[in-house]
Amino acid sequence: MRQGTSFRLMASDAARQAKEATDQAEALRLLQMAHYWISAADNEDWLNANSIHHAVRSSLDTTEN
Repeated sequence: MRQGTSFRLMASDAARQAKEATDQAEALRLLQMAHYWISAADNEDWLNANSIHHAVRSSLDTTEN
């Protein structure tokens, strides 16, 4: 499983726990954790897409020479 997918699963779990929390401070803490994991997943996806883009560019550059 990709790391971004794992991060989204952790975010989903934190959001689910926040929904079930009876204490507002705990719910807010869990939602902040969910936000963190979503951001981490987005960053991971961007890094993967960017590295694939550079790998393709590099292979095209070497075939042109």
